[in-house]
Amino acid sequence: MATPSLTALSREALLERWQEISSDHDLVEAPERIETDAYGHILRSPPPDGDHQKRSYRITRLLKISSQAMERSQNEAFSLIKE
Repeated sequence: MATPSLTALSREALLERWQEISSDHDLVEAPERIETDAYGHILRSPPPDGDHQKRSYRITRLLKISSQAMERSQNEAFSLIKE
């Protein structure tokens, strides 16, 4: 195993590192989420549970509703200004 790097990798080096990781069958099939830090070190996170996914869905939905409401309010304000 290579000695851990203490220097942040360039974009090209990170892409090369991802190609290396994606060719590792054990990592690809791992249940954890796999990502790297700026130095190319592998970070593993447990997959989100059902509650996390439900909260993410609710937050996304609320943001969409809020965005639509803001857009309507903005359009109404612009129409009042035009009058």
